[in-house]
Amino acid sequence: MNRLIPLILLLSGSLSLHAQRLGNDTLPGYIVKTGTDTIQSKLVLAYKMIKEKKTLHKEYETEQWHKRAIVINAAGSTDTLYPNDISAYGIYLNHITQAVFRSSVVIIPHKGLLLNKGNDSRFLRMELEGPISLYLYRHTENGLGATTTYYDRYLRNEKGEMTVLKIKVWLGIAYNLEEVESWFAGYPELSKFKLKDMMAVEVWMLVDGYNRWREH
Repeated sequence: MNRLIPLILLLSGSLSLHAQRLGNDTLPGYIVKTGTDTIQSKLVLAYKMIKEKKTLHKEYETEQWHKRAIVINAAGSTDTLYPNDISAYGIYLNHITQAVFRSSVVIIPHKGLLLNKGNDSRFLRMELEGPISLYLYRHTENGLGATTTYYDRYLRNEKGEMTVLKIKVWLGIAYNLEEVESWFAGYPELSKFKLKDMMAVEVWMLVDGYNRWREH
């Protein structure tokens, strides 16, 4: 089972103080066209420098990773690939961390000016893969005079069924997993989790713990 460092532990939020877009990085990665047809590639990632407490650090524009992948082709120029073009892609951020995105048509709870529910094709970032897989879709919507960043999370079970977790805004973002409680049937640690109100890291811990239990 492929375990990835959850995004919430890598990105603590969006910082806007003294932000300046500088350019692009080129990092190794791969694209998956169909099934297991994997092609090693180099991906182009836009970044900006953030000044926080007199210290500059690099911040990638990760929200764009959910919409498209920009790869360098054999001729040395760039191709922009969308969720309908490939089934997945990955980026090697460093020697221990990779970001994996899978193309999916999903329900987006808040979308567009009126923040209505809608379906769309997106690259979902895989946070955990196993009997139950956990995915993230981070997006910003400009609706009704306000700009809001959403962290929609999805679960997929062994049957291929996918559901978006209900979000509750209470002292931050909480997720409600009551409707998928049956997916964790038999897991002895389930009672330790309050499924009605779970922080992102708690969702990750539940899914990771369940998958480890299933492995043994």
